[in-house]
Parts: sequence; structure tokens; C-alpha cells
Amino acid sequence: MDKTNSFIAAEDGKIIFLGRKVLSYLNLKTDRVFAYPDGTFNKGDLVLYIDFNCGQLIPQEKKLLPKIGIDQVKPQLISVGIYDNEEIQSVQKSIDKKIHESKNVSIDTIFNCNRIMVSYNPADWSIHITVNNQRFNFCMGAQTNALFCFNDDGIKYFNYSKNHRILGLENVLNGQPYLGYSQIQDYSMVDIKETDIFQSSFVYALHEARKHQAFMAVKDSDKHFYIFANKIKIRENFFYQYYIGQKQDFLVCMSSATNYYRALVKSEYSLSNNTLASGFRLWGQDSALVKIKSLLQKACVTSITILLTGESGTGKTFLAKEIHQNSKRNKFPFIHVNCAAIPYQLIESELFGYEEGSFTGAKKGGKKGYFELAQNGTIFLDEITEMPLSLQGKLLEVIQNKTFYRVGGSEKININVRFIVATNRNLKKLVEEKQFREDLYYRINVFPVELPPLRSRKDALIEIINDVLPEICENIEIEPLMVSNQAMEKLRKYRWPGNIRELENVLAKAAIMCDGKIILPEDIEFQEDEDAEIDEDDTVCGTYKKQKEFYEKKIIQEALKKYNGQRIKTAEYLGIGRTNLFEKIKKYGLEEFESNPEE
Repeated sequence: MDKTNSFIAAEDGKIIFLGRKVLSYLNLKTDRVFAYPDGTFNKGDLVLYIDFNCGQLIPQEKKLLPKIGIDQVKPQLISVGIYDNEEIQSVQKSIDKKIHESKNVSIDTIFNCNRIMVSYNPADWSIHITVNNQRFNFCMGAQTNALFCFNDDGIKYFNYSKNHRILGLENVLNGQPYLGYSQIQDYSMVDIKETDIFQSSFVYALHEARKHQAFMAVKDSDKHFYIFANKIKIRENFFYQYYIGQKQDFLVCMSSATNYYRALVKSEYSLSNNTLASGFRLWGQDSALVKIKSLLQKACVTSITILLTGESGTGKTFLAKEIHQNSKRNKFPFIHVNCAAIPYQLIESELFGYEEGSFTGAKKGGKKGYFELAQNGTIFLDEITEMPLSLQGKLLEVIQNKTFYRVGGSEKININVRFIVATNRNLKKLVEEKQFREDLYYRINVFPVELPPLRSRKDALIEIINDVLPEICENIEIEPLMVSNQAMEKLRKYRWPGNIRELENVLAKAAIMCDGKIILPEDIEFQEDEDAEIDEDDTVCGTYKKQKEFYEKKIIQEALKKYNGQRIKTAEYLGIGRTNLFEKIKKYGLEEFESNPEE
């Protein structure tokens, strides 16, 4: 029997030896990725490419990079794209500085319904990769590049090189078959067990085989194979030797003697080192967003009050939830209170609770308020400027001393909560106009964070869409969709007065209108009129010719609307000849305005 059909496990299930042919029975959804079976890159597979020295690539390899969504070769690059699909734009992070001089570099996005996190630490040359629940760590060199491929089952291929380009890169990108591989050197470092690499029914069969020498058939999903199990003793320790294959593989008598195992080596390696801590999903890599993320990561470990400001729809609620999830209070409640949505006469009893009989209609036994419900957790006071002035003094007492009385109560209640407050209004101006208490303003303005509007961070648009679109599709109960490059360009040109909230609405409508798996430009409709579709920056910053054509099209379009598409009257109104008008209508694609039959 060929040893490549076998593997050896210790009594605790830890893998000691793993033959290459066994890889075909791997469960790709294993948490700890260390091996993969034979296969090929298929259209639609997700590909992660890391390259810290593109100069090492040969011309044939550079020509194939568009197959994974990389149109321009950059010196230092981390990219996530789809194999053999030019319609979908990849998510890329480029490092302009020298690698050893740069700070931590990361990508954290949801792409094609997969949560992907990549973190590079130049201090120790380590790369940490998380794809959904799978983790993969390795150390890089100064000229490293790496390639990962994964599908719905998990990571199906990985290859990296520390000091030169990846061998076989051209072949795999061309769709040629690759052989299975396992990192044998890692067996002595990590507790890799049968439960980490095989399907559940397979592991059950192995467990049964340990009772004695056994030969059995195993059916697991679409696989049907046979196992021979044998218990062997090596240096006073018992191990289990397994042969896996088809029925014909077992016609030759097998010997229990083996000479291709190696003893288990103890290591101080800790599994905690193989965990990539989740961070803030703050979309974008511009300096403003990076600074906000850095500040919030420091604030998370404390219970300091945070004030979130910014235009309506910029994601303040989303960020408040992220702060809570990344804090020590994440196992306790997160209570979101929209102060503008609670009737004026009810807001006090809703926030502070009330005692039985405190007013007409009060429940028997009283009721806990939002502050009590948030005990040990976080309370998010959204639209805090809508809080009645008469209640602001009582709120100040709660934030300052963490104590309050229920409505109609005489017993002081102590709470331990974290306060996050938000508003889209100018607090300083409201203080000057005596509409907001000055002492409360200084109490909540301890750690202010201003979220920039979407129109100022359009470079992050693709990351935002990749994060919110899967959830939108799930909510309207349709299959996950992607956005084409042309549709993405149309979205970039819009100025987004409603920010992320408006983007979610536009994407939801586009998802419903979409007939296929990819959202096209014609599926996207904006809530404002058509003239608002183009961002002012695209016209002001354009060339003189582009600006002239932009306004000329608008003028002709309005004239055609005014005269119901009648060419003669439109030409007379504009003071140009009919032939000239016909040419411009064709040039600007205004044929939709049908001419009057009488013309």
C-alpha cells in the first residue's frame, strides 16, 4: 500500500504524518488551514494576492494579473478579487512607503459575501489572514509574494515565497491543475487533529476504528471510500495508522510496520497567536478615517463617553455598534435610543423608568427604563439634541454620577453603563442659542469623533458596498449580488446628499431591479432628479471642453423638454440650425425626445 494513502495519529487524535493522497478527503472549511487537495482555479473563485516586489514577476505573469482584477502592477500591493471575471473590481491596498518603514497595513472588508481580513505587521514581517472563520498566518520576507484562492467551501489553495516570486504562478492563473500540498513542518507546532481536517462522519468512523483493527466503508457527502485502521506501538506510545482509498487499493496485503513517521515534538507555540483580533469595520484608508480608527481603538478599552457628529446618514449608528462590539462590554446589552422618535411626554419615563402608580396608566410593578436595561453595557443616545431642555439637567446627573431616580420613585438607582451620544446638528451653536445646556455639552464632549460625509470618501465606496450589499440582499430575500465596474463608476459620480443611508436605499432598489447576478448601470436610479447625478467636482475640476459639453447637453435637454421634442421650435429657441441641433442630439444621446410627427 502506498504510504501517500495513509496518515498516522496519536491517541489524542493529533496528526503525526499525512500522505498527499489523503488531502483529497480534507474538509476545506477547517478553522486552521495547513493543507489543500488537488484542484484548479475556477471562474468565480475569490483570489487574495499579496506582492511586496512586483519587479520579480516575469512578463507572462504580469499579463495574467487582470484575471484576478489587477489592471495596474504596483510595487507593494494587497488585492482581493474574483478569478476570471473582469466585471467585478478588486479591493486593493497599495503601500507607497518602503515596507520596513510602513506601519501596520490591513484590509477588512466583506467581498462576495465573505468576511476577509488581512493584516501585515512590518515589525516581525508577519501576515495574518482571516477568511470567514478560517485563519492563516505566515512570516514574509522583504521580497515576498503570496497567492490564496478560496470558494464557498473555504481556502482551496495557498502559495507564498519569502525571497523570490511564486513558482507556478503562471500555470495556476491560466487554470492549469495544481497538486495538493500540506505544511508538514507545522505538524510539530500546532495541535492539528482529525476534527480539524475531515468531515464529521469521517471522524466518527476513525473513532470507531480505534477499538480494534478495522476495515470499513465510509460515505461522506459525495465521497465513497474505504479505511483500514491499525493500532501500533512506538517507543511505549500508541499511535493509529490509517490507510484511505478505493476498494482496489486494499487488494495488496498491508503491513503494520512503518518507517515514515516521526515523533511528536513539544513546542511553546500557542493557538492564541493564530487568532486575528477583529477591528473596526471603518471603510476607507484616507488619513481622516485612519485617524478616527486609531482614536476609537484606544477609546474602546475605556468607558469614556464618546460624542459622534456628522451629517445625517454618515453611519453614526453603525459606528456606535462597532464601538460596543470591540469593547469589554460586548457581552452585555447595547441599547439604542432615538431621542427624536420618542414622544415628548414619554421620554422621561422611557429613559428613567417609573414606579407603580406614578401616573395614570402606569403598569403594575412599575417599569425599568433604558438606563437600567443597559446595565453593564452601552447606551447610545441618538439625536441627543432632541432631548427636552427640561430633562437635560437630569441626564447630566446620570452621565456624571451614574445615579438617578425612577419617575415617582424615592430610591436612588446606581448603574454602570457606557454612554455614546450622537447628533447631526451644531452643538456649539445650539448652546449659544440656549437650546442645549452648556454643562451637558462639556460633559458629553469628552471624546468627539466627526464622521465625514460619503461624498468626501468616495475612494471607500467599493468597501462600503461590499459590506452592506450582502445584508441588503439577505433582507429582501434574494441571492447575493455584485456591482459591475460601470455601475460602480455611476455610483462614484453621484454626490450622495443622503450619505450611506441613501446608498443603502439605492442599492436595495437596484438589487430588486437587477435581472442577473451583477448590478448594471441601468439598474441604478437615484432619488434626486437626473441633474443631481453628476457630482459638482466632476464638472468643476474637469477640462474646459468637458464643462462646456456638460452644460450644453443640459441646455439642449431642457429646451427639448420645453417644446415636447419638436426640433424646429427647439432650434429656433436655441438660435441654432436644425442640422446642428440634430448632430448635437445624436452626440449627447438625446434621441429619447421623439420629434413631433408634423415635423
